[in-house]
Amino acid sequence: MPTVAELLTPLALCGRVEDQQRRAVLMTGVMADLSWSPWSTPTLHEADPAWGDVQALIVAPSTAPQRAAPRPQPQKAGLWLFVSDQLTELEQGECVEWSWLFGGQEQLLIGMIETNKPLVLRVHRSFYDEAGRQVPEFLRAYDGLLLLGFSARQARALVQRTPSKALLEVVVCAYRQKDELHNPRAYVQKLVQPLKVA
Repeated sequence: MPTVAELLTPLALCGRVEDQQRRAVLMTGVMADLSWSPWSTPTLHEADPAWGDVQALIVAPSTAPQRAAPRPQPQKAGLWLFVSDQLTELEQGECVEWSWLFGGQEQLLIGMIETNKPLVLRVHRSFYDEAGRQVPEFLRAYDGLLLLGFSARQARALVQRTPSKALLEVVVCAYRQKDELHNPRAYVQKLVQPLKVA
């Protein structure tokens, strides 16, 4: 367990950040690092330019277990996308339609703004259902990849670099044969390798 000084020093540095949302993300990151329990979207605080200075002040407790496993998935389900555009007029919790490049083709996303600094969009099949639209192939492929044991990061990378229709066909095929396959993930990776878009 961290001492009071070990906890307060990095939190005090976070308190100097003027933007309230950035400050909250950084403070949550400090608590997550000290407790080895991610309370926020993984790596969200690490994207902040001030995180390097804050992290240098964090003293890891000597009795803390080593992090052997990767961080868990975000608490809310869906495809999380870090958007490079910093559009501040978008509000957190706002549902938006967004154009995004998946597998070399422009796709329409329906998602919710999870944070606006940095801008993070969460895409989930329920948003399409509520809008009365068909769930797109890229999102169905993403969900299928998760069922086959891919991490959210691996699945997101495959969805962004592989044509959606072809990827969905490979995922469906692998899922149907998963009991016979020794390693469904390797099977999918081998089949999509020649399909990837640069």
